[in-house]
Amino acid sequence: MIFPQFNMNLLQIVTLVSTFYNVYSYTYECENNYEADEFCLITLYSYYVDPEICKMHFPELESIKLQQVRFLTPRILFRMTAVKQLDISHSEIALAYLKPGLEYLRISRSQLQSLIIDPYEPNQLMELYLPENQLVRLPKHLNQLKNLTFLDLSDNRLSYLDLNDFSGLENLTTVVMYQNNIHVVFSSTEVKLQSLQELNLSNNGLQVLDIARLDAPILNDLDLSSNKLSKVESLAERYLILANINLEKNPLDCSWVESLSSHKNKNNTFDCIQPLEQEAFVSAFKQETAARSLLEKTLHQIVINRSALSYDIESILDDLMCKLFE
Repeated sequence: MIFPQFNMNLLQIVTLVSTFYNVYSYTYECENNYEADEFCLITLYSYYVDPEICKMHFPELESIKLQQVRFLTPRILFRMTAVKQLDISHSEIALAYLKPGLEYLRISRSQLQSLIIDPYEPNQLMELYLPENQLVRLPKHLNQLKNLTFLDLSDNRLSYLDLNDFSGLENLTTVVMYQNNIHVVFSSTEVKLQSLQELNLSNNGLQVLDIARLDAPILNDLDLSSNKLSKVESLAERYLILANINLEKNPLDCSWVESLSSHKNKNNTFDCIQPLEQEAFVSAFKQETAARSLLEKTLHQIVINRSALSYDIESILDDLMCKLFE
């Protein structure tokens, strides 16, 4: 009769543990009208550690929007068992992980510095939006997202673009990378983007754009406005079907502009500057660069001498340069 008594005690223990677990678990509900808004809005206020994550319960819905997130691990993401569209905004997550089953991911205004993509997982992602963050380079293994059609990395801190990072993205139709700090775009080998239709690299301070090895036969819309380009090598020869080219607010070389006669239409107008004007522009740019370098050194020294706190020197510099050279 000992064995039945043991079973009874075990059942009581399981019941007690289950009751305790349910009392102290975190069950999230939609804070909005899910049917009307299409996303289930959930606010995560607290910091979580691994032992608590198992107590988190999310709605069994395909579209979830998180805000006020300060800690996001793969284990938290896998608690959202049904999610396919995930939107995260107004948060503080320097590092994020791509859940393999996602088809849509947006992380915006969240101070994101890195997105981890597991190249060995069957990633299904089709749309990736990472605007208004702190990215300084493209996510590693980005080219393993074979289903990707739309990529938005606007308003980050990218300083260069290696087109080889896109190699293998045969379904990519749109790339949006305006408002970064990209000075050079290059590729060391041929890059085939057979589906690419739109490329936006405006507002970057772009000085060198090498598209000689970019094979994008149906590229139709190219925005290079508000950069520092004097010309774009191979543009006229390789992209004869481009319907929309925006080269406004660039110090274009007039002799190069003449080579674009086949692209001039009601949608495309190209202003240029004469050699003397170009020399003046280059001189002004050199003065601006020298002033920025001197200011940066001075600000660093002030911070070191006057305060133990850390400051975003780049943002302060941007504001100063804007006021000095507007």
